[in-house]
Amino acid sequence: MFRTYQIFTLTLIMVLSNTLAYAETIEDGRFWFSISGQGNLPIENWHWNLDLQPRIRDEGQHIDQLHIIPAIYYQLNAKSSIWIAYDHINAHPAGKESYVENIYWQQFSYKFDPIADLTLSSRSRLEERDSDLGSETAYRFRQMLRVSYPINQSVSLVASNELFLNLNQTDWGPKRGVDQNRAFVGFNWVANQLTTLEMGYMNQFVNTRTIDKENHILFTSMKFNF
Repeated sequence: MFRTYQIFTLTLIMVLSNTLAYAETIEDGRFWFSISGQGNLPIENWHWNLDLQPRIRDEGQHIDQLHIIPAIYYQLNAKSSIWIAYDHINAHPAGKESYVENIYWQQFSYKFDPIADLTLSSRSRLEERDSDLGSETAYRFRQMLRVSYPINQSVSLVASNELFLNLNQTDWGPKRGVDQNRAFVGFNWVANQLTTLEMGYMNQFVNTRTIDKENHILFTSMKFNF
């Protein structure tokens, strides 16, 4: 038991250390919400997922982005699944003109065998991004690792880190290389068989062409199974 706490504590330290790595950045407090539902399709092993994500900037004063993300996924087995999705984004950045971004993405999700009481999972995603700010398509790869540790039968501590890499450079903003990093610590509560709540702190570092950004985010997610 003590060794399990040590492993989880070390993971938290590694995630939180991301917040110390950035200098000369613009900082902001933000609120992100995710409300999603999922269920079974009439074809065996196929499922649907719909995610609505409003994001608020400037310490909660202004809407920053609204994401609408329909997806379908195929459950390969108990550990892995493949996803196909579309992310429609209405963005309202501070001091800039509003714009629309459309992202088509493919994803592979995998859950590893437990290590003691720890559960480790990964998410690998490839995105094709189009924006009305320019004519070129941006390609981005995202890799997330997530670890959870159960407190009791319904509540778990969770920590994750997701790295975003731009694979090309476009005429409307993205530049090749590291795009951003998101580190998260919080808790997950399984209220019942139909509802799950997750809440915690997310540190988002964004690498831009001018000055970098670091956002301190209160992230809240509610998932409903149908």
